[in-house]
Amino acid sequence: MANNNITGELPTSIENMASLLTLNLAENDIEVDIGYLAFLTNIQALFLQGNRVYGQLGDWIQIQWPKIEVLDLSDNLILGPLPDTLFRHPSLVIVDLHNNQFSGPLLIDEGSQLSTIMFLALQENQLSGPISPFISYMTNLNHLDLSSNLLNGAIPEAMFTLPGLVYLFLAYNNFEPGAIPVSIGGMASLVDLSLKKTNRIGQIPNTIGQLSKLVLLDLDDNLLTGEIPESIGGMDNLTFLFLQKNGLVGEIPMSFSNLQKLSILLLNQNSLTGPAEAICAPRLPTIVTFVGDCVKPDEVSFPIPVDTIELDCPCCTLCCQDSSPSCNNLEWFGDLDPIWEYKYARRAYRFNEDLIVVPVVDADVDTEFIMPVP
Repeated sequence: MANNNITGELPTSIENMASLLTLNLAENDIEVDIGYLAFLTNIQALFLQGNRVYGQLGDWIQIQWPKIEVLDLSDNLILGPLPDTLFRHPSLVIVDLHNNQFSGPLLIDEGSQLSTIMFLALQENQLSGPISPFISYMTNLNHLDLSSNLLNGAIPEAMFTLPGLVYLFLAYNNFEPGAIPVSIGGMASLVDLSLKKTNRIGQIPNTIGQLSKLVLLDLDDNLLTGEIPESIGGMDNLTFLFLQKNGLVGEIPMSFSNLQKLSILLLNQNSLTGPAEAICAPRLPTIVTFVGDCVKPDEVSFPIPVDTIELDCPCCTLCCQDSSPSCNNLEWFGDLDPIWEYKYARRAYRFNEDLIVVPVVDADVDTEFIMPVP
């Protein structure tokens, strides 16, 4: 009964349906306390996303819902802490709780080695505290999104050793400053990676170039320094590269000329210098949006101040003053999540309100990328 105009509360007679295996009431306007559905002791798939579900999800889920595999309660009003048993549940595979009001810590402990969860979406909540290193026990994880929460502490290096992750978003959390570990190169399955605004410091490790399947790399708005690694030029599938608002220096690597799928490249608000020959000559055939910093010689005094950036870029949108509209200070963020119904394949990328659709041929996935109008 999904996607209808059902309003109000559920009838009390639903309690007589204890043998239900699947209940799909998604995208309606139903108001119900999640605890009211604890009687569904045989439930295997529960879809309540996009309603007005409230209350707390307690430790009772392991006892009352022992067979549940798919739990989608996203876009609701559920609050309180995540239950201890969530990461120990023996049958859960899909868990989508994003855009609720969950708070408190991620209670992941040694019991998480029992977890069967592959898809875990907890973004847009109020979760706080550090991420437990025991998250490395959740070896079945394919998709992990913890972005837009209140998480802090160090990002455990163990997270970057999860071999099966395809999608990792940690953006918009106030983690303590830390480097991107060299071990990230071992995450061979990654397609999407966002560490946007997570207080990353130091240099981008050369091992990041080993992520040959990566389509989106978002390191925007951090404290990264040093030169852009040449190894990024070997990432054959890289389509979206966001390195703006850091402290990167040096020139654009010549290896970038090998990025034949690159469509959006944002480099502004760094300290890059020299020619953009790797992008502009020959111009990559797929480039749609390229933003870099510049200084017009007739507008600066010499010697050029150390905080002035000069990039010779005839084919990019020039960001000559931070206040200029060309500096593209919009929030560029892939905010349309991969949908679990499509085997975790990202169906589209959305970056701002001005959208065009650019079809992309993919032998494995029927995908379209949504990109801003250049």
